[in-house]
Amino acid sequence: MKIKIENLSRRDFLKSSMVAGTGLIVGCSGSNLLPLSSESNEATDLKEIGAWLHISQEGVITYQVPSSEMGQGAMTGLTMVVAEELDADWTRMKAEFAPLNSEFNNPLWFGQLTGGSGSIMGFWEPMRELGATARAMLVKAAAMTWQVDESALTTSEGYVINGTQRLAYGDLVGVASTLNAPRKVSLKTPDEFKIIGKPMDRLDIPEKTNGKAVFGIDVTMPNLRIATAIFSPEIGGELESFDATEALKIKGVSHVIEIPGTLVDEYQPAGIAVVADSYYTALKATRAINAKWKSGPNAELSTEDIRASLISELDGMKKPDLAKYDNTVEVQYEVPFLSQSPLEPMNATAYVTANSCEIWAPTQAQTITWRRARKITGLDKDQIKLHTTYLGGGFGRRLESDYVDVAVYVSQQTGLPIKLIWSREQDMKNGYFRPSSIARFQFALGDDGNPVEWNSQLVVPDFLGRFIGDMLPISRFLPLGGIIRGSHALGVSAGDVEKEASFPYALEEFNAKVKTIRSPVPTGNYRAVAHSYTGFFAESAVDEAAHAAGKNPAEYRTQLLKLAKANGEKTDRPLNVLELVMKRSNWGSPEAGRFQGIGLSHANASFVAHVAEISVDSNKKVTVHKITSVIDCGIAVNPDLVRTQVEGSVFWSMCDVFKQEITISNGQVNQNNFYDYQTLTTQHMPEVDVYVVPSTEAPGGAGEPPIPPVAPAITNAIFAATGERLRKLPISQFGYTI
Repeated sequence: MKIKIENLSRRDFLKSSMVAGTGLIVGCSGSNLLPLSSESNEATDLKEIGAWLHISQEGVITYQVPSSEMGQGAMTGLTMVVAEELDADWTRMKAEFAPLNSEFNNPLWFGQLTGGSGSIMGFWEPMRELGATARAMLVKAAAMTWQVDESALTTSEGYVINGTQRLAYGDLVGVASTLNAPRKVSLKTPDEFKIIGKPMDRLDIPEKTNGKAVFGIDVTMPNLRIATAIFSPEIGGELESFDATEALKIKGVSHVIEIPGTLVDEYQPAGIAVVADSYYTALKATRAINAKWKSGPNAELSTEDIRASLISELDGMKKPDLAKYDNTVEVQYEVPFLSQSPLEPMNATAYVTANSCEIWAPTQAQTITWRRARKITGLDKDQIKLHTTYLGGGFGRRLESDYVDVAVYVSQQTGLPIKLIWSREQDMKNGYFRPSSIARFQFALGDDGNPVEWNSQLVVPDFLGRFIGDMLPISRFLPLGGIIRGSHALGVSAGDVEKEASFPYALEEFNAKVKTIRSPVPTGNYRAVAHSYTGFFAESAVDEAAHAAGKNPAEYRTQLLKLAKANGEKTDRPLNVLELVMKRSNWGSPEAGRFQGIGLSHANASFVAHVAEISVDSNKKVTVHKITSVIDCGIAVNPDLVRTQVEGSVFWSMCDVFKQEITISNGQVNQNNFYDYQTLTTQHMPEVDVYVVPSTEAPGGAGEPPIPPVAPAITNAIFAATGERLRKLPISQFGYTI
């Protein structure tokens, strides 16, 4: 990333950043790091670096984190990147959430958005530049103080050092704030890292354990009222009429408000909001409302109808003629709709007045939330402020802004500060689900068992079309399109097959097609997005090819990867990951009564392989004894964070494999809460052995890449144990339990 440096006046900076203060000011944006002109204030004890970094005279360094923290560790990881180049004392580092401002845009998305495992990837270079710029100015200030050449000085843990002399960073703030920022700074090489690559303590844990952490649901303020809502039980249904007489009689209830359908988004349901003095009172009042709902076009919609439409589209896609080959395989794989169901209920707080809108929200998508609030309120862009809180889980659900929309609308209608909280049932029935999808494969094998022709077709509801409509123009370089070159597909249009795909194996002829359809069911982002299902599809199909070739599935993959390398593939990272996981899992020699399955993926610039070791009893009860995982995510800023992400991904994916699905009957979502959309529990968690590959490559993702190989590793292991090939999730429909 090319870093641009220019000087601006303090007035121009404050106009653009809406951040007050004086001191050293170095602006930073999602695509450029902009050191701005320095200004000093004789009374200040604060050094400001473009609203990103503050160093007090006491030496406390406060960093403005541009990404949402939803448990993945972005707050800690990004702060580590800055601290590394700054040569800071980690114990003096603090982190705060950045405000809404385009300066905090993620370069990957051209907006403030946390998704696609893109926090470290997107901010890797800019944050290193930020830390290095601050360090360079401190060194220059020290050189002026000591009257020595800058080259004679070093830095370490918050000090500039000159032989036996030391000056703390806080002591240099005054001098440094009179300097112009350098136009070019040097960055460390990986062998010089002191913080990056170490398992540093997480910055968010202390306040999460002492109760000081503020999640969205914790927000409070004077005169705050609580709202909740009910929505049309039918997808696309309308509100015909309602009687709120009894609800308004309940003590503490102040308002009952109709929420128009398609408030901002075409999929938003019509509903009714109740405003009260507590959530319990508001929820009680919703049950006292006599509402009549009018059926829409989806009154008879069912899961079977949606599947039939996907099959119909697949049937219309041209299939290859493999008659000339002796060894051919044709298979079909399917996945259902899924709910993200983050543990913290969907909530947001908003206060709308005639000339302002202020929002407090656990959101992954600040830019999208801001744009939609403008549509609802009609306010100018500078009249809307957004404060990001901690997120009690995101998983893509909080990339949507429907819950914030309603909070803003209700506040606008009442003139009151409103905290909106949705019940689990309302979110379960009115969410934006991971789309269901079906894929077909037809491939032919040569005499050596290697594929000589590989074909696939996939049909999936188009969820990104709507989502990108909210994001534009911030997603110019979002990787659109694609199907199943391995587990890489976002499926935006049938013609957009991504040529630089993530299918790492050597194939003589590869033909992949994807078709998207408009779904009546709201669909949206999900952890690992399309990789969450294309990984299952592709790695299961590769296993089937190995079986048809009569070869060991792990050795078969190794063979194809070596061929790919011989044919000009530039990286041996997937082969290295595969060989490491085979070695660490003792592939081919599991304990007596256990069976192994393998899965490999390339997603979000990372390579991951899993080996599942399972057993199956006579009643089809599966025990997942161990998952061996190897991840190459480039430079692992904090290896402990990477390991926990892999462990969490394993458990997350196991829930999808064994139990979870959203089904539709008579136009309504059948599931209500965790009693009928069941997760696994800690008793089902296997031993997970995670190995993080040492690397000097630029960082890749860690929160999503481990997802794709989990399902195929488990189902491939079940095939090894039983001979039954499971081509549809969840596997409970075939009688398997855990």
